[in-house]
Amino acid sequence: MNSSAHSPAPAPVSLWQLDAARGGAACYIAAGHLCRDKLDLFVPGLRWLLDFGQEAVIVFFLLSGFVIHWSTAHKPGLTFGAYLRARAVRIYPLFILTLLLGLLLTQRQIPPDPRLSWPVLLGNMLMLQDWATIKPGVWVDVYAGILVLWSLSYEWWFYMLYYPISRKISASRQVWVVAILSLSQALIYLWLPNQLSRFLLYFSIWWTGVELARTKLAGRPLHARAVGVSLSTMALAAVVLGCGVWRDAAAGVALRAGTHPVLELRHFLAALLITGGALIWHHLKWAGFRTLFGGFVRVAPLTYAIYLLHEPIVLHANPLGFITNVPLQTALNAALVLLVAWVAEHYFQRWCRRLFL
Repeated sequence: MNSSAHSPAPAPVSLWQLDAARGGAACYIAAGHLCRDKLDLFVPGLRWLLDFGQEAVIVFFLLSGFVIHWSTAHKPGLTFGAYLRARAVRIYPLFILTLLLGLLLTQRQIPPDPRLSWPVLLGNMLMLQDWATIKPGVWVDVYAGILVLWSLSYEWWFYMLYYPISRKISASRQVWVVAILSLSQALIYLWLPNQLSRFLLYFSIWWTGVELARTKLAGRPLHARAVGVSLSTMALAAVVLGCGVWRDAAAGVALRAGTHPVLELRHFLAALLITGGALIWHHLKWAGFRTLFGGFVRVAPLTYAIYLLHEPIVLHANPLGFITNVPLQTALNAALVLLVAWVAEHYFQRWCRRLFL
């Protein structure tokens, strides 16, 4: 997406590493929900190994920024309407399917889940949701308690922010605008945690992917200096968030790794580590990457469906709960998720694309 801000057209290079990372992150998050509690007795230490689902979501944010810029930078005539329609058709069909599953699976719950109300549904449809039990200042909780829905609102508003910034601001200034926007909100968030500040604060993580794509499209070497402003922005945001953690610790507040304020710090430290690790691995020509992650390329087309549907299908519906052999039940649950994800992507999502695009 860009005028003088427009990058050259994508070169015909393989980006299979992105697909592998995307598929691997989705499978990791699903495995955490499917296996972490059930198989820990069978595989010692498995709970700890699968306890970094939040960091896997940060991988999605970075990859999303990269892919969006990579796919739109060479389209100077792309209108906002066309861009919005393409993003909506990719995001909303499976999102609405997930909401319907949540409604069907919990409508008879006693007592009724307050997260099934019409205002909560409307807030989710408007992409205003977040995980209310672990973060302050949330506008709308995730519908039907489907926790993976929290990240979709962030993605949506990152998309909406990307278009005007990439179209109306010169390329050399965009990263600075994002830095000022995010760091100013980090300071506000330190004293007044709120949803709007959280969206804008996390935008710097997503935009790091944009800067990586811009560097690659320009044919410049991918190293830390090339994305130095983005790395510095995330590092400064981490310092601000760290001050909030230190303040609460000094006040005697019980801190937990999975809740505010530690969670936000985790996210930014993860973004720094993942970006730095990717740059180092790129410098090493991705040595060993194919061996470790190449197999996940095959599930990359199902990534979004796996991410959204595994939770309501397995954790909420639990159709295979009658199987008492835990390893067998887990393996069959994984196969069920892959099957449903394949059907959702290859039939439902494709039908929606033909209908609306």
